[in-house]
Amino acid sequence: MHMLLGVLLWVVFAYYWHLVMQQPITDETRRALVIVGGLVAAISLFDALWIAHNLRIARNGRRRTRPDAGPVPAFDFLG
Repeated sequence: MHMLLGVLLWVVFAYYWHLVMQQPITDETRRALVIVGGLVAAISLFDALWIAHNLRIARNGRRRTRPDAGPVPAFDFLG
């Protein structure tokens, strides 16, 4: 789902870039493009790293079982 959102954001970014290229470019336009482009890149990078992290955990098998419970105490601190 996250990668789909990342791709969708890139499509929106490209569409807005196309719209902007048809108009005179101002400083505000450049600033907006940098902000939108930075957000799209950050989300895409975060999603890719998160997916790689989960794949590494799955490869090591650390999520296949849960840890054993400790021994059940015979009595608590109140006796």
